[in-house]
Amino acid sequence: MIFLISILTFLTILPGYILAQTGQALDSWVSMANVLPSGSGNGACIVYAEKDGQPKIYNIRGGGTGFGIYDINTNVWVSTTALPFSAGAGANMTWDGGNYIYILLGGATFYQYDISASNFNRLAD
Repeated sequence: MIFLISILTFLTILPGYILAQTGQALDSWVSMANVLPSGSGNGACIVYAEKDGQPKIYNIRGGGTGFGIYDINTNVWVSTTALPFSAGAGANMTWDGGNYIYILLGGATFYQYDISASNFNRLAD
């Protein structure tokens, strides 16, 4: 499965879990950092968010509790605190444009991720 995100260029997570970007030149690809956490499964999803001018991509690998953050400026993935509940089919994330990412982990399990505090808060289902 290939995911596309439009930021200033296109970023893609390829099936081999390699982040690549295009936009430097027509029909060219630049290999970037390996995606963390590795693996895949139902519920895999990504979301772009920016806090204090720091653009990042947040990654749920699906089928487990893996959660990673990619720093676009430094080309580095950080595997962070595990999700509080395993992500499954139907998982999704959205950024509110400020400090929070809202995460549906499949079914009715709903969380708020606080970007500044780097923690998860369970919300009413």
